[in-house]
Amino acid sequence: QSRPKSTSASQSYSSTRSKSATPSPSPQTPHPDGFFVPDVLRLLYNMSSAALNNISFSSTSIGVIQFDTTSSYSVADYIAFNNWSSKPAPIPTFLNITPSGYIVSTPDFESTLDIQYAASMMTPYVPNTQFYYWVADGWMLDFTEEYLSTPNNSRPLIVSISWVADETIQSCEYERNCDEYNVGTGAQNYVNRVNKNLQLMALQGVTVVVASGDNGALGNSNSDCQNTDYHSQFPASSPYVLSVGATMLDLSDTNVAYTPTSPICSSYSCANTKKEVLATYPASAITSGGGFSAYSSTPSYQIDAVNTYLSNNNLTSMYLNKRGYPDVSIMGNYLMILMNGNPGLISGTSASAPIFAGMLGVINGARKSKGKREVGFVNGVLYKIAAAGGGFRDVEGGSNG
Repeated sequence: QSRPKSTSASQSYSSTRSKSATPSPSPQTPHPDGFFVPDVLRLLYNMSSAALNNISFSSTSIGVIQFDTTSSYSVADYIAFNNWSSKPAPIPTFLNITPSGYIVSTPDFESTLDIQYAASMMTPYVPNTQFYYWVADGWMLDFTEEYLSTPNNSRPLIVSISWVADETIQSCEYERNCDEYNVGTGAQNYVNRVNKNLQLMALQGVTVVVASGDNGALGNSNSDCQNTDYHSQFPASSPYVLSVGATMLDLSDTNVAYTPTSPICSSYSCANTKKEVLATYPASAITSGGGFSAYSSTPSYQIDAVNTYLSNNNLTSMYLNKRGYPDVSIMGNYLMILMNGNPGLISGTSASAPIFAGMLGVINGARKSKGKREVGFVNGVLYKIAAAGGGFRDVEGGSNG
């Protein structure tokens, strides 16, 4: 069995974690569709200061979850990145939840990416953001059990997870407290138990955002395309999470849609076009993950969308009544980060997940300022908005199969 892995498949200063991808070029290397930082993403998705100028915000919380006890981040890198890539914004309150014996080490690319994008998408607007950096010493069952046992005022309302593993090889093997859970044998028993916990989190108003994976429909265990077997990725395939895929810019689109003004864009080539397609190798360093769950049924909120997709693509009945993922997709190609004071590039759905989580954090802040509750389990609402023809752009190009 393979250890659950981060979905970030590429970076300019470390070896790739996914065999199907190649390292991104360095930021000094021009790229035809340009690079992204939070300010550019806000222009792409109509969340600039001008668009949100008349909206009030109240404080809220967000967290990123890591499953590597050697992972760490740098507040100094975050502050420098924030000043370098966005307009000056308040620094969030960083709250660390780490296992016993955890030792802060040098920053790693996954933690750096998650923090710099989830937080930076929020902080220009949402005051006093509480940002949780949560390191789980185990896998999804340990994390969800720990989360559910943590007091409400000491845990984030939005959770971003950038780690996946093949659904059909899930087990208690990587859990710290495996013997205590009485999960039973087999992947399906494990998945069902974690899904129960994720359902409880959804009922408690928690939004869990999960990257869909970086190896297309074939999944982590078949990233070399040794056969045509499809492998759904968990927890992205859970019906109780919001699964997020990755897009990239369409290189054929040359229409300038916005003009980035971030300080970094005076030194590096930032993106300025708008048409998106699925992030697909080799134009991207990754191929966005997606498919159908091996175990979970189609949830009610996506029945119409799944049936329409199957009908339009003449797919076989083997996918009927299964949970389809991802639910949404957002930019996940050539995003700049700052680690150990040095710029680097990341591509992957693990960039897309914290970006979307941060955008939901902005919505939560706006809702709280009006005395409303946070969005919570948001899937049903998003599917209704999409079905009504609002709020989303169709991603019609690219393939992950």
